[in-house]
Amino acid sequence: NQYTEIQSDPGQIISILSFYPETKITTEKGFEIISKDVIFDNINGVIKSDHETIINDIDGNEIFLSMFNYNRNNNIFFSKGTVKLEDINNNI
Repeated sequence: NQYTEIQSDPGQIISILSFYPETKITTEKGFEIISKDVIFDNINGVIKSDHETIINDIDGNEIFLSMFNYNRNNNIFFSKGTVKLEDINNNI
């Protein structure tokens, strides 16, 4: 794990937190994200990983991604490459 603090203005600390190798995150809404080399970038409001990621939603569905990038400032979730959804109700 690596933690870096950057001070831009007096009294304001901006940080980047990186987790290696595997990280499991549970969001306040109950989603679970499992990935490697996850970076929390408070400077830009971004949480990301360039590695395979599994997201479990609160209903038990699983989403498999090649990578992900979440910008919490504008609430945009981005992924490119392979995206696979395993729906517990076999709707898709």
